[in-house]
Amino acid sequence: MNSFLLILSAIALPPPALGWLPVESSTSIHSDIPRTYHDKGLWQGKGLTQSFSAGLNASWWFFEVQTQLTAWGTQNLASPIFPMDGFSNTTKNFIDRRNGEIDLPYRISDHAIRNLDWSESFVKVHLWRFSVGASMENRWFGPGVRNSIMMGHQAPGFRHLFVKTEQPIPLWIGSIQGTYLSGRLDDTKVNASARNGEWVYLSGFSGTITPRFFPGLDLGITRTFIINGSDLTSWSDYMPLFQPFDKSKLGAGSDGGGSAPDDQRASVFFSWRLNNGSMRVYGEFAKEDHNANIRDIISEPEHNRAYQVGVETHRPAVGGMFRSGAEITQLTMSNSQKTRSSGYWYLHSKVKQGYTHRGQLLGAAIGPGSSSQTVWSTYETPNGDIGILLERVSVNRDLYEDIQKPGLRPEIDLTMGLHASRVFGSLTASAAIDLTHTSNRYFRQGENRWLTSFRTGLRYDL
Repeated sequence: MNSFLLILSAIALPPPALGWLPVESSTSIHSDIPRTYHDKGLWQGKGLTQSFSAGLNASWWFFEVQTQLTAWGTQNLASPIFPMDGFSNTTKNFIDRRNGEIDLPYRISDHAIRNLDWSESFVKVHLWRFSVGASMENRWFGPGVRNSIMMGHQAPGFRHLFVKTEQPIPLWIGSIQGTYLSGRLDDTKVNASARNGEWVYLSGFSGTITPRFFPGLDLGITRTFIINGSDLTSWSDYMPLFQPFDKSKLGAGSDGGGSAPDDQRASVFFSWRLNNGSMRVYGEFAKEDHNANIRDIISEPEHNRAYQVGVETHRPAVGGMFRSGAEITQLTMSNSQKTRSSGYWYLHSKVKQGYTHRGQLLGAAIGPGSSSQTVWSTYETPNGDIGILLERVSVNRDLYEDIQKPGLRPEIDLTMGLHASRVFGSLTASAAIDLTHTSNRYFRQGENRWLTSFRTGLRYDL
């Protein structure tokens, strides 16, 4: 009887669903080390970079598996690195110490690179409104479009376990959604002596609530921790998200001063859709590391802070839609730095890999100590799109403020980007060019240059 019921239930189950992922090819040419956005698993060095990806998605009952393989290579040509000439030994030691607190090299190898990447692959089980599984995907935390302070698509996907809501969960006050993950981050082996062969554990959570009485408004919170593998000594180290936000309630820590050996970031954010969804305004306020106590949080909330504000609009146009937006991202230190020490975003004195995976930031692409202002507009139709982007980036401003001396000036990148795509049935062709004027390269007054990035892509939907 039991065997009969099992056979009957198997017959009643839906058949497995199989589908090919789009086949994609991209080609990029950069005249210098680029500041790329949302390129996921690629390391795009100077020169030519080529990638090709394909994959398969399969689902059956409440199981789902996706495998995606990306083959890529880059010329990774030599490019000038930060010059140390003209600095005192004290300043050189400061810069060396700072560079030793993050695995973010200008160039991850002295030769061309070829790689196979399984990013965006996963296996998961769907349970009610949740999914649980293991993944190599990127994750995006927060409301940003151009940059994400807490976690974006800049670094390759990393190995992690996750629990995620696939649909909003209704409550009497509204609905909630969220993602919890824990995984491992890898380094590049560049300057590996500073990290002593350590591996880094990441734990993170991002959740939003949509209040019932404020349609279109999402309120969210994000928190992430990284810690060296050798410092994982108890179960609480694997689940640090419930730590208090002030050091006074933590233990003495490994240094005896209330500093745990982990590195935490936390943020609150909002996203509000207005005018029947045709406009979205958003913002995020984030903190690097713990405050000393509640009094410190109240008296100097801007200490070690970062923030982001932005707006998106879309409105009908003849034959299509105009999508436009503006975004400001600020990772530079606040004025509190003048009276008390302040760390740089994404760097850490104990977790010397910093907030990176395989040499690229998990957070904002503009990099530690930088700020950006971006505007963009795109005209979209069913047959393709065309758009423009204008951006100003103050590069590594925190480092400039710390090493100011005669002959140095802030490094400023001004970029104009043009992009377009065209749909030919199942095939989509795209192209983009960025023209960047860099003033005072590496803070050297008068070191101005033009940089170009050219990208083409093909996508075929099977």
